[in-house]
Amino acid sequence: MASLSLAKMRGRLVNSRLVLKLRSIIGRLRDTAGERMMRSSYERAMRLYVRFAAIGLFEWAPQVRSWFNDPSYILWLGQSYIEPLTR
Repeated sequence: MASLSLAKMRGRLVNSRLVLKLRSIIGRLRDTAGERMMRSSYERAMRLYVRFAAIGLFEWAPQVRSWFNDPSYILWLGQSYIEPLTR
């Protein structure tokens, strides 16, 4: 509230630290639950994609590569895939 009042009085904010803090806060407020879920699903799916490529899965099952272009598959995969424990 204080920074909004200051911006209205002066016309703009000039303190770069204040602007960076406000951007961070606004970014977190804009971030919805759906966006967070899709981002985490995408990250998990990409880890699995790399693992599939490393073991050569796409060579004997090429259709699986195209599944990674489908947003609904990525969301499903990211929410249902449980990564194995690494030692």
